[in-house]
Amino acid sequence: MKNLKSFKMFKAFGFMFFVLYLVVGCSTDTFPKYIALTGLRVLALQASTPEISPGTAVTITPYISDINNAGPWTYSAEGCFDPGISYGATPSCTDSATRTVFASSQTITSSLLTASNVYSNSVDSFTVPAAQTALIHSGRSAIDTYNGVNYLVVYTISNSSGEIVKSFRRIVVTDSSKSTKNSNPTTSDLLANGSTLGTLSANSSYTLAASYSATSAETYSYKDSSGTLVSATESLLTTWFITDGSMKYYRTSQGDSNTYTTPSSYPSSRKSSVIAVTRDSRGGVYILQRVIN
Repeated sequence: MKNLKSFKMFKAFGFMFFVLYLVVGCSTDTFPKYIALTGLRVLALQASTPEISPGTAVTITPYISDINNAGPWTYSAEGCFDPGISYGATPSCTDSATRTVFASSQTITSSLLTASNVYSNSVDSFTVPAAQTALIHSGRSAIDTYNGVNYLVVYTISNSSGEIVKSFRRIVVTDSSKSTKNSNPTTSDLLANGSTLGTLSANSSYTLAASYSATSAETYSYKDSSGTLVSATESLLTTWFITDGSMKYYRTSQGDSNTYTTPSSYPSSRKSSVIAVTRDSRGGVYILQRVIN
């Protein structure tokens, strides 16, 4: 197992499901329901640019799963300055003076949710306008503005079965003089026993691994408490989601493998799928899905 490093800047670079980074190395699947896709889920909110300068617009693309095909789906989205989630505040914009609504009770029009991909895919994007991030650095210290001040995005989706899922992510807004911003990592491939993950036999076990592009774990700088620039390298963490079967670990760090056991037989009414959601330690995210039967 590899140890996950560079967590000391975590509070400055939060994002959706940030609690995943509190675990070191591989994690045994003690919460099987978390990775099992049995109903409506929001797997990720991917920002076009996870780190921006003040006054920059950013597009958010949700990635959802609903294997029961309980559409139509309706969504709402809003944003505000981070109320202090890292310090225990509720991830909500309800009482914020900076609250802005981007979408309200909108029906998802995406045609990407189909039986062939187990009703899991990206859906309608929405934009956080430049004006919403323009004043976020007002009154903040030079250390804060260099390391990043968070803008909170809250996304709520519901389906015809009455399921309602609320999720959030944070966009890191850093000083305009910081020319090199974080970008999303790239999972170039998913491997099963060393080969590209494709059709898998039922009632069998496979060694799975996420293959990352060479530039996915970026080197970056931040200011410590004295204002001194420090260099660090991102950690990458992949969370695995499955529709059927079982997974030994529900998340793995870069370089680690996982063990997936396919179901004794595949469902006749739909396909089965493995989805890998890879996050870096500064808010970047990448989603890769493979249908396995």
